[in-house]
Amino acid sequence: MFDDNNLKNFNFPKMSFVLGFGGLVPFVFCVIIIVFDIDSSFDPAKILLYYGSVILCFVGAISWGFATKERTENKLQQYLFLWSVLPALMAFLALVISQAESFLLLILGFLLAYLVDKKIQHKLSIPSWYVFLRLQLTIVVVICLCIGLTQDLF
Repeated sequence: MFDDNNLKNFNFPKMSFVLGFGGLVPFVFCVIIIVFDIDSSFDPAKILLYYGSVILCFVGAISWGFATKERTENKLQQYLFLWSVLPALMAFLALVISQAESFLLLILGFLLAYLVDKKIQHKLSIPSWYVFLRLQLTIVVVICLCIGLTQDLF
């Protein structure tokens, strides 16, 4: 689907990749603590949930920005405005329910957010590099959250 040649043709802002992958550091850091059972002064699973909730809110806000690109009010714009608040509501709910359910809800939220971005990509002329980046970031985030979930279950 994507190889190095396709990535070179994206004409993407390099800073978006630096910051996007930089945003994965807290996820990966917590997973390392969980996997290697490193003694820490904080609960890495809780940090995963808190940080995941913040990032899910951010991802939803991006859809709000996409909705504002529409010059005239239409169904797609209404859908995006409605959708854009759902990740924040899911993230908030994830902070007040059981930890295992929280991980599941965040995983669902990130997967849905990617699917929404993919679905609207051509309707709003969203650059291919953005959807490519979102896929890469979503994969890593979901894997990290799954590790947090398994740690919570066992």
